[in-house]
Amino acid sequence: MPEPVAVRGSAGLWEDPLYSDVVVTVGPPADLAVQPLSGNKRKAQSGGSEEDEAEPFSCKQFRLHAAILVSGSSYMETMLRRWAAKEIPARIHVRAGSSEEVAGVEDVFWALYHDNKLPDSTTFSKCLGALKTADELGAARVLTAAQEWLGTFKFSNRSAANALYALPKGLLDCIPEPVKAGAQQELLEGLRDLEVTLAGDGTSKRMLDLPEEVFAALLSDDQTLVAHESTIAYAAMLYADKTLHADHVPDSLAHCVRLKRLSPAYAGAVASAFPQWTARVMAVAAACRETPDACKAVCAEGDALLLAALGNISTDRRPSANRSEWDPERLRGWADTDGKILIEAEITVRPG
Repeated sequence: MPEPVAVRGSAGLWEDPLYSDVVVTVGPPADLAVQPLSGNKRKAQSGGSEEDEAEPFSCKQFRLHAAILVSGSSYMETMLRRWAAKEIPARIHVRAGSSEEVAGVEDVFWALYHDNKLPDSTTFSKCLGALKTADELGAARVLTAAQEWLGTFKFSNRSAANALYALPKGLLDCIPEPVKAGAQQELLEGLRDLEVTLAGDGTSKRMLDLPEEVFAALLSDDQTLVAHESTIAYAAMLYADKTLHADHVPDSLAHCVRLKRLSPAYAGAVASAFPQWTARVMAVAAACRETPDACKAVCAEGDALLLAALGNISTDRRPSANRSEWDPERLRGWADTDGKILIEAEITVRPG
């Protein structure tokens, strides 16, 4: 690792080769195919291969300073400590798979030189790029700055909200809840009456395209309108089938169904799609239907797994007046076409 030199104020050294002891090249190595910074392949959006979708772009070179890089990025510190050559400058290659990723690396480097603040020209998409790059470069203070910038952003279209939820799961978990709530609000606009949503081709597709976390928020929200709790169970099964391609409903969605509000016949008919509904859970749900005292006793017992499987046993949903807009024959045909027994069984016992 080169010995860090004494430097003046870091902002004044940005794009100034004076005292530079590190050359960082960002882009695809000349002898390798284009790869993203993290090494994880981008998901093709139109079914084409990664190479088909990658557009040509150039590497970008930065003359930087070891003292600044080491103090702000754990990744760059590791790379510089591995630099075995004695000559200065040290030479490091950071892989990037697109011009956007190159720009993300540049924004993180810029922030390291400017008190870990993002540029004034930062946009939502550039902030997401900086956020991902800061995470990958171990630039914790820049990551915090990007999170704070997102905290001031007001979502006004679904594309931005979808971009937020396209972040890797581990990084999405670091996004402040108010930011995710704003994105959810935008994505769920016009979908909160599930009877109408499921009956419309366009709205039904929008619902099925929701990220799982957002879809779970829709099903669990007290403000979601349904004519009967069976609509929630049906929507959960439909999403598991069409979107997740799963043979059962995952916990995140199953726990949204308020089991005590399903008729025993209905719950029994679709129980195979809900492995969370054990004999004990079904028995407790039946008891809760009979008397409020049973609900109070279950809550007092505090069995977290049982309470999760039962769903919310304390709050009623808002009713929808749009049940007449359902077309059961269309849905039955849907089930017959796909051969999904769990969907057909649900339609058979769905309360009329």
